[in-house]
Amino acid sequence: MRFQIPPSPNQDQFYKEKLFNSIPVHSMKRTLPFGIGTDCSLTERYNFTCSNTSSDESPNLFLGNRNSSIRIYNISDSELRISTIVSYRCYNQNGFVDGNVSWTGLGRPEVFTFSEKNRFTVVGCDDYALVRGTNEDGFGSGCFGLCQKTHTPKGQCSGAGCCQISIPKGVSFYNASLHSLRNHSDVLSFNECGYGFLVEEGIYEFGGITDLSSNKLDFINRIESNMQWRI
Repeated sequence: MRFQIPPSPNQDQFYKEKLFNSIPVHSMKRTLPFGIGTDCSLTERYNFTCSNTSSDESPNLFLGNRNSSIRIYNISDSELRISTIVSYRCYNQNGFVDGNVSWTGLGRPEVFTFSEKNRFTVVGCDDYALVRGTNEDGFGSGCFGLCQKTHTPKGQCSGAGCCQISIPKGVSFYNASLHSLRNHSDVLSFNECGYGFLVEEGIYEFGGITDLSSNKLDFINRIESNMQWRI
């Protein structure tokens, strides 16, 4: 990607040294107006961090500083594809076992907002999620995933084991809380965990019983979302 900005006197050298300097990170180049390190982006709001999350891993690109958990997978003309945090709750015969409530704030609404291409998604047979977020007006919504083992068609996210809702324009923060109606007591034989997450439309396709019975970490690592950037 090249973001064209009309030059003015004394700007040619600025753009050459500050904006067109790109380095490979995990087979992806950093491009305008973003930068890595001090004084290498258009403004501090567009800073990225390049770091290893483990000693045996290639460097990865993250939004903001080294404390950020938002990993960047791809950059296009106006969007970034990023990692997303998944809400989950898992159960056994005794009830609730483990869980996580997700929230993601981009921190710079004048630069980044979640794309309307994303869908808030719930996967599970005894689960519902409440999601609220901030844009110009604020928003709140919910989604139910209910099913029996014999009625979980692959590729459909219409309420039987999977549901999806759209998000409004301009969201820069959302909080998702996941709940169960009966602690999965009627579906434990094939569905121990429920999930709630924001994901780009077309990236996630519901796998039916395979997703409902999958390992928690395997499922979570598959999910990505999209956000928009602007100058």
